[in-house]
Amino acid sequence: MATKKATSAKKTAAKKTATKKVVAKKSVAPAKTTAGSAKAKGGYNIKPSALIAEFFGTFLLAGAATVFLNKGIEYMLAIIALVVIFAVLSGAHFNPAITFAAWLNKKINLPKAGLFIVAQLLGAALAFFAIQGFTNEQNATYAEDGSRSVATLQGKLLEQGITQEQLDEAGGAEAWLETGGYNISDISKQLGIATQYKVPALESHKELFAFWAELIGSIILGLGAGFALLKAKKPVIRGIAYGGAVMVALALVGGTAVLNPAVAFSLGGYTASVWPYIIYILAPIIGITIGFSLYNVILKDSGCDGDEDCTCNG
Repeated sequence: MATKKATSAKKTAAKKTATKKVVAKKSVAPAKTTAGSAKAKGGYNIKPSALIAEFFGTFLLAGAATVFLNKGIEYMLAIIALVVIFAVLSGAHFNPAITFAAWLNKKINLPKAGLFIVAQLLGAALAFFAIQGFTNEQNATYAEDGSRSVATLQGKLLEQGITQEQLDEAGGAEAWLETGGYNISDISKQLGIATQYKVPALESHKELFAFWAELIGSIILGLGAGFALLKAKKPVIRGIAYGGAVMVALALVGGTAVLNPAVAFSLGGYTASVWPYIIYILAPIIGITIGFSLYNVILKDSGCDGDEDCTCNG
């Protein structure tokens, strides 16, 4: 009888021990879930430093574009420098199309993508007004009474004997010079007018060609941005990939290509026509998304896909 009681007591103790183990295991599982959800929520904590980096990075990139966009190597070096400086803070997108592609490929969450794009557009807008003000100040002259006047290309051409009617028929001073086959930059220097680089006017009936050029160049940039944001960990490597892709793309397509919707605004690319919006907004978004997504697909079996250390910072 005593033996039966002892055996029963052992069984009861064993059951209690097993129950405790089960409870212990169950209590561990929720802890993992909680950690995972906290990690997911942590992705929505957007650091102000990342937004500041995108704002100033885009501002400086737009400023560099006004000087170096048609000079491949110089523009590439400017991009490399900016990426090296800001990559650790935000990933150094500086381009709404790149941010959109990163979001579409689930490498950045929607709130962060939206704020990044807002910061980029604000940076480009500030660059536009800053460049306009700087150019106007360079062209300003002051009379003895302190009155200020700003010399313009149109005003200088009128002084040279060109009539207002001729300029109006051509669509403005710059259009008149382009029609005559003149180099606007050279003529401006001869006349003592400080100018900034602007997106060349779209030629009539060649808008579709400009669209395809922007699209192809953007695909190349998308591939470079994909490597920079998905694979490259060192800021210098990111910068070389980003800047090198831009240089190659501009060398291949050239012409009116900008490859960045925000920078296109700073360069005065948008007009009353619908074509500039199709070329400088839609084409880069489509092209960069194609290139970025293609690179992401290539990385599916590399072991880097989904690893946060390989994706955008900020």
